[in-house]
Amino acid sequence: MGYAMAAAGLAVTLVPVLMGYLIRGRIPSESRNPLSRVLIRVYRPVLRATLHRPRLTIPIALLVLFSTAIPLAGVGGLPAPLKAPP
Repeated sequence: MGYAMAAAGLAVTLVPVLMGYLIRGRIPSESRNPLSRVLIRVYRPVLRATLHRPRLTIPIALLVLFSTAIPLAGVGGLPAPLKAPP
């Protein structure tokens, strides 16, 4: 938990400062970036379908959430560290 708090603190404080030092000049708009355009083209129909059918979206989200319990139930603990031969 301590590492997560430290990472969150760095994300809020250090990253904006570093961006100010490392990113110079004009930042191009999203509409000019080809990767952003592809991701937006994929994201918008999925978002529309999700918002249009909330009664289907919620059970699917719960199914995905509970499907993570299957692999977690099989994990008995952390693997033992390897020992070097004598």
